[in-house]
Amino acid sequence: MSWGQDLVSVLVNGGYGTYNVDIGLSSNWSIPSGDGPLTSIILTSGTGAVRTQNTAPQTAYRRPGASLTIRAKSPSIAYAKAQEAYGLYCAVSNTFVNGVWYVEIRPLQEPFDMQVDERNRQMYTFNVRGFKRPS
Repeated sequence: MSWGQDLVSVLVNGGYGTYNVDIGLSSNWSIPSGDGPLTSIILTSGTGAVRTQNTAPQTAYRRPGASLTIRAKSPSIAYAKAQEAYGLYCAVSNTFVNGVWYVEIRPLQEPFDMQVDERNRQMYTFNVRGFKRPS
């Protein structure tokens, strides 16, 4: 599975939502027109890989990135869902996700206000970075 699918799995397995219903992956996801809450995950650049000594050029760990945007008609619901996703990712530490070993998935900042979208839904965003074995 991919980094993006692993991020979706953490949310789905945590009872957060349903993939391709209220959780979308990629900038190509057609965001539904309802009141939400709706979560879109877009993969971003991470940071450089970590190599193991004396095994060049193999990569020991990868550090990919992603951005999550949570939107809902109600600002309090959008914020609560952003906090829920934030907490689910904070809980990923020294565990397998879809058969891939993760040292961690770490939010890089608290969810922050992104104003409203074109349908007047409040948006909150935060970024995450993984620290994982190559898959």
